[in-house]
Amino acid sequence: MKVILFGRLPANGEVGGVTTFIYNLSLKYNEFVDTVVDFYPSNNDKIIPKGVNARLLSGNYIVRFIKLYLLNFKRNRIYHYNFSSVKGLLLLFVFPKQKQSKWIIMLHNGEQEKVYNSFNKLKKNVIRKVFDKADLIVSISEKQDKFYHSVTNSKLCRASPFIENNALPIKSLNKDKANLCFVIAGYPTYIYRHIETLNVFESLWRQGYRFKLFVCIYGLDHDGILDKIYSRVKELSFVEFYSHLDAENFQNILLHSDFYVRMNAVDSYGLVVAEALHLGLKVITTNVCKRYPGAYLVDVDDFYKLEEALKVCLSGGSLDGVLEMELDGSSSAVTFSHIYDSLKASVFQL
Repeated sequence: MKVILFGRLPANGEVGGVTTFIYNLSLKYNEFVDTVVDFYPSNNDKIIPKGVNARLLSGNYIVRFIKLYLLNFKRNRIYHYNFSSVKGLLLLFVFPKQKQSKWIIMLHNGEQEKVYNSFNKLKKNVIRKVFDKADLIVSISEKQDKFYHSVTNSKLCRASPFIENNALPIKSLNKDKANLCFVIAGYPTYIYRHIETLNVFESLWRQGYRFKLFVCIYGLDHDGILDKIYSRVKELSFVEFYSHLDAENFQNILLHSDFYVRMNAVDSYGLVVAEALHLGLKVITTNVCKRYPGAYLVDVDDFYKLEEALKVCLSGGSLDGVLEMELDGSSSAVTFSHIYDSLKASVFQL
């Protein structure tokens, strides 16, 4: 029983949590994946992992919907659906489900309950029916666990969206040997607290600390603050600004940095936190959700604590004892090979 993986592959000049997950999952578990189906068009060429069979759906929305609908008539398949939020599940309500096939649903944003509660009664009923069609729901956080348990009785398991990938080629980037290098990255939205984080680094610079800061912004400007971020960056001599990097170039920046700072007020997991730690960086991030083990934690909007911790880093000290560290809480997570094998056998066991 092969897997049909529904999601979005990265395009040139694009990087994001869901696209990174789909790319890495299809590459690492290629022996399970029959086809990656990409429903989302892009102005740039899609990046398809080597050896992976990908079907890029083209045409207007109606044409792409029909193509996606017809794909659900394949028998003896595991359909692994990936969406950012419960809104995507409205699409699945009219999709047929073959008796010989299995459905996996995985949502990649943490704030599912808030979106769900914004729906009217009809949409909520539709979402619950879609969940009930699933053979397995994959959760990425404790917060998601609680939400799923409140709306469905379908089987639930926890898995990490971080899939290790060592396949990307590494290019040369001149690292500042004399000073520490920091990275902040994310969508141009208020929840990432980009402006506030930049203000902390400016304060440190004025106090005489020297460092380099990479600012990497990607995604749509839904909050209308991209120009504000860019204007702020231009005022700071220690910043190198990057927009819409692809996964390879973003990983390259991480590899040549020392710290990743993520001060999100809302988060689901923070895939870059796991990636940065895997690449050997120290990570300072908020405790708004369960983090990948090894990350140093601060409270949401505690920029005083962030500044004090960065002073310790810039003075050559250790963050141990200064900030709480996320401990290993991954024992409850299962691998996708286990998930796929269990569904093939029609028996899922944690």
